[in-house]
Amino acid sequence: MVPIFRSLISIPAGVTRMSLGQFVVFTAAQTLALGIVVTVLVVAVVRRVRSRRGARDDP
Repeated sequence: MVPIFRSLISIPAGVTRMSLGQFVVFTAAQTLALGIVVTVLVVAVVRRVRSRRGARDDP
């Protein structure tokens, strides 16, 4: 689903005649932000699963 939105975002950028440099900067910032969010979510889920497994293994 994400690649579809990433492809479609270039349409309004082209319609508004956004410069290529500005488009690249905004796209890179969005990619970095998304990477950070995904990393935080993965770490949170892994920690939660590990804590649940530890609680279940204790008598």
